[in-house]
Amino acid sequence: MKDNFSAGLGFDGIIVSLLARNHPIAVLLSAFFYAYLQVGGQIMQANSDVPRDLAIIIQALLVIFVSSQAIFAYLKQRKLMSSRGGERVAK
Repeated sequence: MKDNFSAGLGFDGIIVSLLARNHPIAVLLSAFFYAYLQVGGQIMQANSDVPRDLAIIIQALLVIFVSSQAIFAYLKQRKLMSSRGGERVAK
């Protein structure tokens, strides 16, 4: 066994399920896409002068955009619930 064989795989799994929104078939597609970004970044760094950090930045932006969509949906739902609650109190 290699040391640190599975270092960071838990975080990658969380990111993949977040991208797939816990849909079983989308998890497969999301995992292939995420792996493509990681391996592509490594190959890009080996074959050209572009650093692997560019692929990491793209992955981070992807996670931020997917997370922000969920946060905005939560805030919208919370605003709707508070506005409905305010109408009941006013009546």
